[in-house]
Amino acid sequence: MKIEIELKQKEKFVEKLSLSNFSKEVIQEMYNNTVVQFSKRDLSFHVLVFFLSLRDEKNSLLYKLLEENLPKLNDLNKKFAQTERKLKKDEYHKYVREVELDGVLKFDILFLLIGCMLDSNKYRIDFKDFFQENSELLIEFNKIDKLFSPDVLFFSQNFRDFKIEDDRYDDKGEYHDLAKSVYRPVQMRINRKSNRFLQQNTEVRILKSQSPVVLNVVQQIDPQITVHIWNSYNLYSFIQPQGISIWNVLGGLGGVAAIGSLALQWLSYKSQNGQSHKEKRAEKKKLQKVQKLPKVVKSSELLNKPLIDAILKTDKSRKIKIKKLKVKLSRLEQKHTLNLLNESEKKMRKTIINELKKLQNLIIKAKKID
Repeated sequence: MKIEIELKQKEKFVEKLSLSNFSKEVIQEMYNNTVVQFSKRDLSFHVLVFFLSLRDEKNSLLYKLLEENLPKLNDLNKKFAQTERKLKKDEYHKYVREVELDGVLKFDILFLLIGCMLDSNKYRIDFKDFFQENSELLIEFNKIDKLFSPDVLFFSQNFRDFKIEDDRYDDKGEYHDLAKSVYRPVQMRINRKSNRFLQQNTEVRILKSQSPVVLNVVQQIDPQITVHIWNSYNLYSFIQPQGISIWNVLGGLGGVAAIGSLALQWLSYKSQNGQSHKEKRAEKKKLQKVQKLPKVVKSSELLNKPLIDAILKTDKSRKIKIKKLKVKLSRLEQKHTLNLLNESEKKMRKTIINELKKLQNLIIKAKKID
């Protein structure tokens, strides 16, 4: 599947493009903040499905991961709260080690899955066809959602409130408090993975730097994108036994639904590191054979459909976000008129105004070409 996307500025946002601002003004502002931003939830679901479709005799790996680590995550929040101040830069990792989360927080996969659980209602709607085809996964997903969502929400709301100090002085010697949520670096790393993955599968066709700036790209959505996502997010390295003691990668695991069969064979293929070239080729052929099974092909198509739709509807999502930002800005403007904004709200107001200008300055068109 190929999707042609044209991103065009109504007016040039910067005086001129240079090598120093090209990445920010074109890749980040025009592509990442639209195409990637509005489709990253659908990318994350491919990761969620991996943990949902692999199980032992009783529960999925997603269930086990949340059951074992949510109490530790709440202990982490308690550690933060006991400081009664902003965390110093080295304290975050210190407390993570103290509650024995350093292995499971590797690659930020646990945080990504928590974000997925917070979007559970959205996933049930967007991936309705996929869940109908794979009803076993829906049953497991609903069970996990009912049991763990209150704790996931409680942890997430508290976790985002804690801040890491970042005191700076500018060239004029003026002090700036740039403290940020402990979640922000995590979010940035997860976003970079989404950005990088989609960018790697994007071909630039046209780039016009004269006013207005025009970026025309072709987005490739491979039928086997799920496996590529698992590779990109380092899922095999994440679940190796030395990283998480409760899991045995190939022993004691079973696969639920067609995607579970694919996940098992992918794990078998990935575990061939250090084996002979002949053994690696044999496992790769087995993986390719599983990928071509009718049930796997159908499930993969249903799994990819929301991602394709999200990219095609990028401009619609842009307009929806503009409306939401205007509502937020309207509330802040009322307080601004009365001079009642605190420093945090002043920063938020400035950020929203700038984001609105950039989104309103874009025209986006997307269509299938293959």
